[in-house]
Amino acid sequence: ALMAGTLAAAPLAAADDPKPDYPATFSACEGVAGSGPTFEDVPASHENAGDIDCIAYYGITQGTSATTYSPSMSVIREHMALFLTRLAGLVGIEMAADPPDAGFTDIGDLTAESQTAINQLADLGITKGTSANTYGPDGVVRRGHMALFIARLMDLMEPYKVNDEVYGHTPEDVVEVKAKAAAADDPDTDPDESAPAVAAKMVGSPYTDLGAATKEAYDAITALYELGVVSGINTTSYAPDASMTRASMAEFMAAMLDHSNARPAGISMQAKEPWAFGTIDTAIVISYRDDTFAPMTDVEINYFYTGNAQDGDTTNDGIQADTDKATLNDDGECSGTDGACNGQDDDVTDESGNFAIDGAVVEGQKNTYYAWMSDDDNKTFGPDATQASVTLASDNNATHFTVTSDISKNAVGENTVDMDVTGSVTFTIQLKDGDDDDAGDVAKPDVDIKIDFRRYVDADSDNIIDDPGDELTSISTTKLTTDGDGQATYTVNAPDSDSSKEEPSVLDQVSVSSTGLTGPQNDSNEDVPSLIVWRDENPGTANRVVLAVDKPDYAISYLSNTAQFVDAGAIATLYDMYGNVAGRTYEVDATIGGDTTNAANVLSDVRVKRNGQARLKRTKVPVTGGTTDNVLTVTVTGITAKDDVTLDPAIPVTDVNGSIYVVSKATGPAEDVAVADLYADEDTFRGDDNNLYSYDSDDTYINSDGEIIDMATFEKEAKGQDVDVLVYDDDGSSVFRLRGPSDNN
Repeated sequence: ALMAGTLAAAPLAAADDPKPDYPATFSACEGVAGSGPTFEDVPASHENAGDIDCIAYYGITQGTSATTYSPSMSVIREHMALFLTRLAGLVGIEMAADPPDAGFTDIGDLTAESQTAINQLADLGITKGTSANTYGPDGVVRRGHMALFIARLMDLMEPYKVNDEVYGHTPEDVVEVKAKAAAADDPDTDPDESAPAVAAKMVGSPYTDLGAATKEAYDAITALYELGVVSGINTTSYAPDASMTRASMAEFMAAMLDHSNARPAGISMQAKEPWAFGTIDTAIVISYRDDTFAPMTDVEINYFYTGNAQDGDTTNDGIQADTDKATLNDDGECSGTDGACNGQDDDVTDESGNFAIDGAVVEGQKNTYYAWMSDDDNKTFGPDATQASVTLASDNNATHFTVTSDISKNAVGENTVDMDVTGSVTFTIQLKDGDDDDAGDVAKPDVDIKIDFRRYVDADSDNIIDDPGDELTSISTTKLTTDGDGQATYTVNAPDSDSSKEEPSVLDQVSVSSTGLTGPQNDSNEDVPSLIVWRDENPGTANRVVLAVDKPDYAISYLSNTAQFVDAGAIATLYDMYGNVAGRTYEVDATIGGDTTNAANVLSDVRVKRNGQARLKRTKVPVTGGTTDNVLTVTVTGITAKDDVTLDPAIPVTDVNGSIYVVSKATGPAEDVAVADLYADEDTFRGDDNNLYSYDSDDTYINSDGEIIDMATFEKEAKGQDVDVLVYDDDGSSVFRLRGPSDNN
């Protein structure tokens, strides 16, 4: 019987942190979607749509009807034989056209094709039947059986290789490759002798339900998992006794094809590493197959690439130093030197119908490689040529990281937290690229981050770590990896405290480092210290004022009896020592306008609301005498505590100043206006002529090259540039022209 044999001496638990270590390097299914039969019951959103498209393209399946595939239907053993023999032919396994009779007495009523397929599988040793003389053609294929069939079939095929470089694997390779790796670490170890130990310790899967499987089935499932060929019904269960669905069968077979020499008809082209962070130096494989997917040997293929020269020159104006680099004109035809457009005469497909070229791209750039065949003597490349292409794209690599925390930035001192109220503090590490001034986020996963943590009791409550005066109570090291956004988070829980009494401060030192990357405050790869100060004092003392000018950030002046006035307002927000808003027990004194002797400018005893805000507002503030370069000053001159609450004298409140730009509404065209501030939410910008200009989607925008651009581009480029306002009508259509970077703001 198929599953007969000695029970495996296999581990019942999943391997530690398993992952497929030997997935296929290239894909047999890339670019074939939509090229085969279309099945109405397999929408594009189906998780196995690509796999089903692939095996339909190669003729492995013909569907359950002309328009249906029935992905949820179980595979029966008769159909499985047909699928496997078609698969075997594609991957180059030789089968007898007229195989010997396997002696199965229950297949006589099947079609001739099915009988041949079953006998071919028996002849190859893929199936042993359900007994000595029965095959069980109507029986459902179990998932454990399918792993055995696929593993046996894969071990008969030659994996994908190009010019003797192997890019695919078989189940037999898994233990052998790992054993060689183990022997390489220990030169005194024989790879053949170490293979069993390697198999026991290093070959694994995440599946915890294989305890009842035979050893052969266990080994097949585990090896195929390592190859990326099989998957479970969930993250920890393979379900070897469950029936095999047609959707899962397509997944397994498509993944097996990736390890084989099967490739689409015509020219196909793939890169070993089409995308990466940083510089790319990779192999690009070009394959050629006839209409039956048979490899075509000794065929000359032409190729070139466009983009940036591989030697690091990042310009795009011609061939540069590489003779196979060219450009495409507007008609999609190759232009440049004849050598580039004619490709390389000495590159021909090998005995497997493949050859490889070197591909490269510098950091932050991309190159596109083209391969083609042409019947004319000039080897002309163009839209009508038989061609394929692949693009290498590089993203900027991470050079450093930033560390931020959720501690309030309005707290007294740096990183002060109330230990009785705040339960934890979370640090966020973000990978960055480029210079600090314009560094962008790098969404690079799996970068190692190291956290060193130390906790001290601040015996003298000076909020400074000055060991041995302070007691070190905890020390730990944590290793993290970044997620898909290039981030890692680390949470520090608050120290235990008794809210009924005041306790000494606790100081937590959190140091972040990553090999090869610098931190936000360092020029070398050193730890970046961040300190949490857990304090327990009464938080009822106001200590800081943050002045927020009412939006918009400007006030429009107006005339009254020939004098110029402005209505202006601001919000003063008070925070306690922990960065929380201070309540209603305070009043604020302030001035709006520079002339403090003018009663119209002075505000006294403005009550602070429950949200910690005092609204400072004045109408008809004289502009004359209260401006400097058309900036209206707002000053908080004092804070008074009410209801017997005393300000902490150790935390003095300093005057807080703010400013509001005083502007006039623009009335007509202007030349050489520097855009000082652009308020995209309001469709306005402030010029250095102290006029406020409005714009909208009905206006016309011209860049410095004389080209018409859209409003979004204008908004993106205008800040810091000089603008000519050629036509201006705030209720109609205006015309704005960018002149270039400004020296006026």
